[in-house]
Amino acid sequence: MEKQELDVLLAELSAQLRELGIPLGKHIAPQVEVNTRAQRRLGCCVCREGRFTIQVSARLLEDGPLLRATLLHELLHREGDAAHGNVADAVAVGTVLHAAGL
Repeated sequence: MEKQELDVLLAELSAQLRELGIPLGKHIAPQVEVNTRAQRRLGCCVCREGRFTIQVSARLLEDGPLLRATLLHELLHREGDAAHGNVADAVAVGTVLHAAGL
């Protein structure tokens, strides 16, 4: 997948989540960064100067479903709640995403 296609996919997924009423951080960069060094993680959401940038491992570029799932996961790291571990939110969001076919 080309870099421009990644950015388009991120925008599409962001729009779909917002249409479902799922809040997203206001300061998420519209460009996805490809990390060519990541070996163990699929993606991450990095905060630099108050702006969040989503990174994905280069190895995901050939696996569309896993790439999509990773982008969704990273988009759901909302501002002020960027850590893992909020089980109630995860279950609620997972239920909405499943019902919407995402």
